[in-house]
Amino acid sequence: MTNYGIKTNCNLTLLILVGLIAGCKSPTTQRATGNNKKQSPANGDVRVVTNPTKKQRSKIIRREMRSTFLRDVDVRGHFVDEQGRPVTGVKIWERLFKNGEHGKRFVSEDGIFQTKHDQCMGVYLYFSKAGYYTQQHRFTPNSKYNQVDLDNGHTVILEKDLKIVFEAVGNAAFLEKYELRPTHNLAGKSKCIVLAPVEDYEKKFQKAKEKRKLYEFKGRQPRVIEVDLNDPKLVLPDFTLSIRGKLKDPQTFDTIPEGIRQPYGKGGSNTGYGPNQAPRSLTWKITGADSGFIPCLIENHGRFSKLSWREMKQAPASGYKATMTLSPRTDCRQAFWIKIGEHYGKGMFKSPIYNNELKGWVTIRLQPDGSRNLREREGAADGTFDPRTHKVIELANPQETEAEPKAPSESITFDVKGTITDLEGNPLDGCRLKMNVRGERSSISYPKLNNGKFHIQPNGKMLRLEVTKQGYYPIRVYVNQSFKDAIVEKDGKRQLTLDNLNLKMEPMGKITNLEYFAGTLNSYSIEEKSDGFQIILDKDFSHRRVNVSYAQAEALPSGILYFKPTIESGKIKTLNKDVKLRYRTLKSGKAPAQVRLCISGKGNGLIYLKSETFGKKKAMRVQKDAPTEGYKNEITLDSSAQTHLFYAKIGKYYGKGVAEIDASVSGNGTKLRTSFNLHLQGNGSKNVRTR
Repeated sequence: MTNYGIKTNCNLTLLILVGLIAGCKSPTTQRATGNNKKQSPANGDVRVVTNPTKKQRSKIIRREMRSTFLRDVDVRGHFVDEQGRPVTGVKIWERLFKNGEHGKRFVSEDGIFQTKHDQCMGVYLYFSKAGYYTQQHRFTPNSKYNQVDLDNGHTVILEKDLKIVFEAVGNAAFLEKYELRPTHNLAGKSKCIVLAPVEDYEKKFQKAKEKRKLYEFKGRQPRVIEVDLNDPKLVLPDFTLSIRGKLKDPQTFDTIPEGIRQPYGKGGSNTGYGPNQAPRSLTWKITGADSGFIPCLIENHGRFSKLSWREMKQAPASGYKATMTLSPRTDCRQAFWIKIGEHYGKGMFKSPIYNNELKGWVTIRLQPDGSRNLREREGAADGTFDPRTHKVIELANPQETEAEPKAPSESITFDVKGTITDLEGNPLDGCRLKMNVRGERSSISYPKLNNGKFHIQPNGKMLRLEVTKQGYYPIRVYVNQSFKDAIVEKDGKRQLTLDNLNLKMEPMGKITNLEYFAGTLNSYSIEEKSDGFQIILDKDFSHRRVNVSYAQAEALPSGILYFKPTIESGKIKTLNKDVKLRYRTLKSGKAPAQVRLCISGKGNGLIYLKSETFGKKKAMRVQKDAPTEGYKNEITLDSSAQTHLFYAKIGKYYGKGVAEIDASVSGNGTKLRTSFNLHLQGNGSKNVRTR
C-alpha cells in the first residue's frame, strides 16, 4: 500500500488490536475524552465487550483500521494577505488519495474554498497566486488540523473557516551565489577561501543594475589558498573563510564512530554521515573588519524542519562573531547568517570527514547592495497556471516514452481505445490507469479497469498515460508523441484516433529489499587520484568516502568503488567529437575518452552489461539475476554514452548498478565528475530485481 505522508505500521496496529481484544476481562463503560487535536461527541460512550465473537472482532478491527488510516475531510476557508485583506483569484491544486490518486485544478475567484470527501487517506491542497509564496496544506490522519469523532464511527478533519494567510514575495533580491569548498587537512595543507571584493565593486554593481543583469553579477572571485592551520604564526588575509574540526589528538579528528543516519535509508551520499565521518564539532572562521556569523536553525511545532532559503528573508543587523562553532546534525539544514565587510548574506553547509581531511561544503548568498534584504523568489508562484475543466469517459494506454516532450502549440482532440495485457497478450484485470492532459491541466485516475479495457476522449495539447498494477513494472506513454504521425487535420481541428492501443506490462518477479548506495565521485588528473566510495560488509552495510591514489591502487582496502579516466600529460584525455547525452550535448574536446570503473579487493568484481539511453530506474529493470562468474576488478565504459549498466560482486554479495559520466571535463582538463548507483542483495542470493 502506498503511504502518502502518513506514518503507519500495519503489523503493530493489528498486534495492538489483538491485544485489546484479548485483554477484555469484564464489561465496562468509559467516556471517550478529547484533547485539542481530536474531539468526541457528547455522551459518546464506548462499550467494551467480553469474549467478542468472530464477527464482533472483525467489526472492531475494521473500525480501528478505519480510525488509523482513513478520514472524512470537510474543510472550508478563505484567503487573506498579511494585513488581513481578502485575496481573490487564488489557483488551487487538489490531490485526493482515495482508491488511487486523483487531481484537479481550479480557481477561487471570490477568495473562498471548500473541499469535502468521505473516507480517504488524505487530501493535499496547494494554493498559489502571482506575487505571493505558494502554500501547501496536507489533511491526513496525523495532521495538525481539527479532528472530530462522528456517531457513525468515522473521524472527520473538520475546519469550518480555515484562514490561509498569503505571504507577499515583496522586494525579492538578486543575490551573489557562491559554492565554496574549504578544508581542514591533518596530513598536509588545508584550503581556505579568500572572498575579498573585486576592484571597483560598486562601479561594476551599478553597471549590472543599469543593464538589468544583477542575476549574473558576482562581486567576488573566490581564491583558494593552501595553509597550515596549526601554524601559530598564521595570519590570513581579510575576508578569508576557514574551517576547523575538533581533534582528539594532533593527528586525529574527534568523530562520531557510528555516524549519523537519516531515518529513510542506508547508504548513499545524501543519507547523513557514515562511520567516523561526522565531526563532534567544527568551527568556522572569517577574517576582516565587520565580518562574522550568526547560527540559524528553525524549530517548528517541537520538531526541527529543513530550513529553506526562502525562510531566511532579513539578515540581523548585529550580533555577528568571527568564529562559529557547531555540531553536525541531520534533522535540519545547518544554516547561518553571514556578514562580510559591508555585505549581509546567508549560507548552508555540510561537513563530512574523508580520511584525514574535513571537507566544508558551503553555499553562501550575499546581498550586493549592502542592505539586509535577503528575500528570494524561491517558492513563489509564477502566475502562469490557467486551469480549465474537461470531460473524461475512461482511461488510456502507452508505448513507453522516456522524457517528457514539449507540448505542441495547438490542442488535440483524442479518441483512444485500448487494452492492457501481459507480455503474452492476455488482458489484465485491476490495472490502475492515470491520465494527464497538458493544456487542460488535470489529472484523472481510474483505480481498476475490467479486462484491461479503456476508452478516453480528452482535449489538450499533450496526453500522458501511466499504467500500474501490483506485481508488474509501471509503464508511461506520451500518446501525441508516440503516435504523432496519426494526428490529422479535420475541419480546422487536430485529431488523434486510436482504436486498438495495446499496452503490454512486464511482471516484476520476486522483489526483495536491496541495500542501496549512491554517490558523486570526482577524478583529478594532476594529483592522479579519485574520490572513492568504500562499502563495508558489516551488519549495517556501512560506507565511507576515501581518497584513491592510482599509483597505490593495488594496496587499497577491499570494497572501494572509483572511476579512473585516461590521463595524458597531466590532463584527462578527451574525445575529438561531439557526444550527445540524454539532455544535452558535450562539444568536441569536452567528453572524456576511455573511463574505467574499478573496485578494489580480491574476490570483488564488476561485469559490464551495456550502455543505455533510458533513465537509471527503468534501465536497471533488465538486470534480474546476477551472473556467478566473469567478474573483474575494472570495466571500461563507453565514453560516447551517458548511462552504463553493470553487475557487481562484493564479498559473497551480488548486486547491480548504473554508472554515469554526466558532465564535461572541467578545470582546464584536470577534473571529471562521475556518479553511480549500486543495489546490493543482502541475503547472498543472485536475485537483484528492483522496481
